[in-house]
Order: sequence, then structure tokens, then C-alpha cells
Amino acid sequence: MRLIKCHIDNFGKLQDKDYSFNKSLNVFNGENGSGKSTFAAFLKAMLYGFDNKKEKGAFEKERNIYKPWQGGTYGGELEFEHQDKIYKVVRKFGNTEKTDEFHIYDMNTNMEVDCFTKHLGDELFDLDRNSFAKSIFIGQNDCNFSTSDQINAKLGNVVESTNDINNYENAQKKLKDVVNKLSPTRKTGSIRKRKDQIDTLRIELRELESREAEYKKVATLMEDQQNKRILLEKERAKLTEEQKYVSEAGTKIAEQNNYKQLCDIEDEKTKAFEEVDNFFEHECLTDEEIAKLTSDVHDLVKQGQSADVYKLSNEEQKTYDELGERLNNGAADEAMLFEAIAGNIESIEETRKLKAQLSDSRVELTNLENLFQTNEAKRNQNIPKVESAGKNVFFAAVVSAVIAVVFLIFAVVNVSKKSVFTPFIAVAIIAMIFAVVFMLTTKKQKRSAEIDLARYMQNKRDEDDREMRSLSALRIKIEEMENKIASINKEISAFLFSYELGVESEEKYQTMLYELRGLKETYDDLHQKDVTYHNARRDYEILNRRIYDYLRQYFEELDNTPEDYTEKISSLTNKVTEYKLAKDAMENAKKARKVFKEAHDDEDLVAEFKINHSLEELNRRIDEIDANLNEIRDDIEKYNRHMNDLSDQLDERDEKLELLDTLEKEQEKEQEYYNVVEKTIEFLTQAKEQFTSRYKTPVDNAFKKYYQHITGEDKENWQLDANISIKMKQEGVYREVDWLSAGYKDLVGVCMRLALVEAMFPLDKSFLILDDPFVNLDEDKLEKANDLLNMISQEYQVIYFTCHSCRMPR
Repeated sequence: MRLIKCHIDNFGKLQDKDYSFNKSLNVFNGENGSGKSTFAAFLKAMLYGFDNKKEKGAFEKERNIYKPWQGGTYGGELEFEHQDKIYKVVRKFGNTEKTDEFHIYDMNTNMEVDCFTKHLGDELFDLDRNSFAKSIFIGQNDCNFSTSDQINAKLGNVVESTNDINNYENAQKKLKDVVNKLSPTRKTGSIRKRKDQIDTLRIELRELESREAEYKKVATLMEDQQNKRILLEKERAKLTEEQKYVSEAGTKIAEQNNYKQLCDIEDEKTKAFEEVDNFFEHECLTDEEIAKLTSDVHDLVKQGQSADVYKLSNEEQKTYDELGERLNNGAADEAMLFEAIAGNIESIEETRKLKAQLSDSRVELTNLENLFQTNEAKRNQNIPKVESAGKNVFFAAVVSAVIAVVFLIFAVVNVSKKSVFTPFIAVAIIAMIFAVVFMLTTKKQKRSAEIDLARYMQNKRDEDDREMRSLSALRIKIEEMENKIASINKEISAFLFSYELGVESEEKYQTMLYELRGLKETYDDLHQKDVTYHNARRDYEILNRRIYDYLRQYFEELDNTPEDYTEKISSLTNKVTEYKLAKDAMENAKKARKVFKEAHDDEDLVAEFKINHSLEELNRRIDEIDANLNEIRDDIEKYNRHMNDLSDQLDERDEKLELLDTLEKEQEKEQEYYNVVEKTIEFLTQAKEQFTSRYKTPVDNAFKKYYQHITGEDKENWQLDANISIKMKQEGVYREVDWLSAGYKDLVGVCMRLALVEAMFPLDKSFLILDDPFVNLDEDKLEKANDLLNMISQEYQVIYFTCHSCRMPR
């Protein structure tokens, strides 16, 4: 069986990948994280699907690990050859196994076939997913080896075809579970637990053997106490009868004493009331009168405190007097001073605005003066020049005249030569005509220049007059603003001076006005305070006189102070309370005596009674009997509880005897079953070892071949038992593989895996998937391991993944 090619739609980080496989060695070299292990997992998933174990999280974990990072269809295709036929398996993975899709096609017909199911790997190799991962698939850092039922069955087919071994591990596990469950030595074993229970029951039964004799003894003690109780109860009844007589006689005597005491109390309370009633001259104050008097004193204190609060201090009085004199002598009436200050502040604001306007006007004046000078200079520069008018034309006239004279002279000189004379005379005439025309033009231009000059000078005078008028108006406006500002400042200065506030500069006018307003506010505050003080003092004196006159009715010695008033009111309040209490006490005493007398017979109140024993002595003797009875009752109750406990324990003893008999029978039966199961395990293990020993030799030979190829050692320093478990000889002792180094352990694991594959597939060779299994080998063994890959690729199709070039076969 071999792989031909595959296509990966989406699997982990791999997307839209195509790979082809040759029949021998296929090496996939890539960096860590390039997807080599994902590719190997894809091949395993295409054969077996995802792990569907029921352990918590196992199925979902593997399925989620390889979910496409980029989304899209989860799965792919794998084309393989089996028994000379080529098939293609297509898998699409969903969120759960139920949503997965599986299809397989015969590539000769491209038709879907049903010769295989979704358990493709099981059907191709006769190995389940776990057995495949322990043999054909060798993962990185997962070179450990162990067998399974299916590996053992596959190995057994080398000798003969049988399926018995397939169920060995399941049977062995179930039998061991039964042994562990029954175990007489394990704490959780039912035989051990039942034995502990039987031992406990026997100990408890030994303790319960003495309970019956104890029960009889307690019953006798309780009967004695009950007889004592009967005798004491009869004695107590006699004492109770005598106690009743003594109690009734004592009650009569007590009533006589009570009546006498009530009479004495009545006399005492009447005398006390009469003393208090004389203080008020038989007319006691009411609560309302006391409350009103107390309220008046509180008001008096408040008025005195208020007067003290508003009383001017010496410093305040001095300030008040000085400010009054100063403000009354000012320019404005005192009542209108705030308005006058506000008006002056408004005037200051007006002067500020005028100063701002004045500043702007001065700047405007300066600008106008500068503009006037500039314009005047420009106008003087632009006065037309009459002298230069017609100069050019006049120069042309002169030139023309000179030319005419010159040509006339030449004509006169050459008068005899007609051919010369005529042109010269013609030029002279033409030049003379031009001279005349130019002279006329010169005069005309001079007249025009004189007219323009006169018009320009008139315009210049008009412009000068208009600008001078603007300058004059602005200067007048500036002068008016300056005068108004000076006038306002003069008025403010005079106003401040009248209040003795001299100011050196105008900038301090407003500050002085605010200061004056502050003085006025201070004066008003002090004035209001002074008025309030005098009003409060007047009210205080009136109320004080009224309170004093009222209290003089009851107290001869009385100070004219709220403190003494409060003390006297407190005394009055106590007297009123004393009056009420004395009156109530007197009335209650009279009523109590009257009620008591009406409730009793007059003869009983004066009769005499004879008593043999005092009530205290009778009570003492009854208490002693009650104490003895209580002790007897406690003893009887204690004996009763003890007997109930003993009765329960005797019932418990009977139940435990019955339970012990049942447990001993069950223990005997289960022990027999345990012995049978142990014998079964022993016989089953012997049968399995006999069976596996048949294919130990092929596996041992194959291991020897691969192990010696890598290590180069000729001696056999290992030991393979019938369970295909290997031990390595180290320093003369055979040790488990787990004691070896990581590299040596991987070396042994790879060799054992290859040996198992060779023994399981002697004819129809399987392919091998190796996911970088040599990472822990040293350089020497790594080179031989690479040679081993070349060697096994002669017989097997090898798909080898590695991340380093040093682990690539040459």
C-alpha cells in the first residue's frame, strides 16, 4: 500500500496545497512553524478522521486545533494505491463528527465506491487510530513504543489467523477491575471493607455482652428511689397544711401592720403639703406661668446679648464720630452722597471717553497736517512751466531758417548754374515756410501754457483753503474737548477736596471716589449698628423691670440680673413640683388608707393570732424536702434514661448479631469468587504469553537489524520478552527504557516501531510517516539514522518531515 498524491483545501495553516509522493523516500524540509506537523496530521486525519474518544475535550481539542486559520472548506483529498487499485478519499470536516463528509472513489472509473467506510485506516491496516500512532506513524518527541490488542493480533497473523488476542486487553482490564473491586488488601476492595466491618462488629458485640446485667442493677436502684419519694411527699403534705394556717394568720397580722403604717403615712404627707401650700399663700403657680416667666428670662438674655453685639467699640465709636463730622461738612448732602459719588464716577468715565476721542483727534490732526504739507509740496512741484512751452518748436523754426539761409546762399553762389540753382532755391523756400509755421506754432503754445498755469493756480488755492478749513475745525474740536476735560476734573477735584481727599493726579480720582464711597458705607453700617443697640437696650430695660417686679412677690433678696432670675425661677419650679408631689402624695395616702380599711373587717384589724412555728421555719423544712425530692427525681430520670440506653444497646446487639451472620456468609461467597478471578487472570496471562512468544523472534530479529545499523554494535545488549517489552543492558544490568537518555530512548523507540511494522506487514508493505523523530540523536547516530532512512526506503514508501538539513538523508 502506498500514497500517490494529495490536495489540501484548508487544514490548519495549510491552504490550497498539492503534494505528490514517490514510491521510496519523500523528504519535506521546512522551518519550524511551516506546517510539517500539520501536514502529517492531515494524512492521519484523511485515513482515520479526527480522534473520537469520549474523554473530556479530546475530540473537540484536535478538531479545533486544525481548524483553518483563514476559513474556507475544512478538509482535502488523498489518492492511494491498495491491492493494485487506485482510490481517492475525500473528507470535509464540520464542527462535530456527525457533520463530517466522507467519499471514496475508484480512480479507474471515477465512480464512488462503498468498499471502504469512514473508518478507512482500520480497514486498510487492521489497526485502529491508536495502534496506527504506535507503529506506522512516528511523531516528533513521541518515539515511545507499546503494543495494543490490534498490534498483537496483527503480529499473531504472522503465525496463524486468530482474533482471540484482539479481546485480551479488554478482558484483562475487566478482570483486574473485578480483582481490584474485590481485593482483600486494598482499602477500596469490597472483601477488605467487609472484613473491617466484621472485625468492628465483633469488637462492638464484645462490648455489649455486659449490658443485660447492668440493666437489672439499674432497675433495682430506681425502685429504691421511688419508695423514698413516696415517704417524703407524705411528710411535705403535713407541713403544707401547717404552712397554710401560719400563712393566713401572718396575713392578718401583716394587714394590721399595714393599716397602721398607712395611717402614719397619711399624717406625714398632710403635714408636708401644708408647708408647701403656705409658701404660695394657698395659690400655687401654674406650669404656664412658670413657662412664661422662663421664656421672658430667655428673651431678656437674648436682648442683652443682642445689645452687647450691636454696641459700638471705642474704636468704632471714634470712627463713627469722625466720619459723621467729615461727611456732614462735604459738598453734597449726606443722604445724596452715594448719588454724587456715582455722578462723579460717571464723569470720570466721560473724561476717559473724551481723552480717547482727544487722542484720536490729535492723531487725525497730525495726519491732516502731514497730508496738507505733502499735497502742497506735490502741487508746487506740478505747477506748469510757461517758459519751456514751445521751445522745441521754436528750435525747429530756427533750424529751418538757418537751412533756408544756407540754401539761399548756395543758390546765390550758383546762380549761373541753373541745374543747381533751382533745387537750392526750392529747398530754401520750403525751409523758410517751415520756419514761419514753426514760429506761429510756438506763439500758440505759449498762450495755451499761460492759460493752463492760471487755471492750475486757482485750483491749488481752492485745495489749500479747503484743507485749512478742515484743520481749523479739528483744532477747535480738540480745544473744546480739552476744556471740557479740565472742567470735569476741576469739579471732581473740588468735590473730593471738600471731603478732605486731596488728589495729586487725575488718575487717582476714581480711586478716591471709591474710597469715599467706602467711608460712607462704613458710616452707614456703624450708624445702623448704633441705632439697633439703643433699641435693644430700651427693650431690655422694660422686660427686666417686669420680671423683677414679678419675682419680688416670692423672694425678698433678688439681684437685678438674668442669672439670679434663672436661679429663682428654678427654685419656683422646684417648689411647684414639690407642691404637686406633696398634694398627690397626701391624696394618695388618704385614698390608700380608706381603700384598705374598706377592704378589711374591722375586727381582723384588732384581733390577736397564736403561731407554734414560724413561716420561715416551715418554708425551710419544705425546701429541704423539695431538694431531696428533686435529687430523687433526677436520679430516677437518670436511671430511666440509662435503662432506655441499655435497652437500645441490647436491641442493637441483636441487630448486629444478625448482620454479622449475614456478612460472614457474603464474605465467604465473595472470597471464593475472588479466588476464581485471580486464577482466571493467571491462566489468561499464561495463554497470552504463550501466544505472543510465537512472534517474538521476528520482532527481535527486525529490531536487531535496525538497532545494529544505527549503533554499529554487534553484541546484543537488549532483552525482548513475550509481551514485546524491551530492556537495555547498562553496566551489566537490564534496565527499563525509561531510564535511558532522551536520545537513546528515541533510538530504541524508532527501531522497535520499524521492527513492529516489518513483523506486521511481511508481504503487503505499508508506507511510513516519520515526523522528525531523530531530533534527540547525536551527530554520529544521526548520520547512521539518515542512512537507515535510505535503507528502509528500498522496501517502504517513507514520508519524512524535518526542520533541519543535518537530519536529511544524503
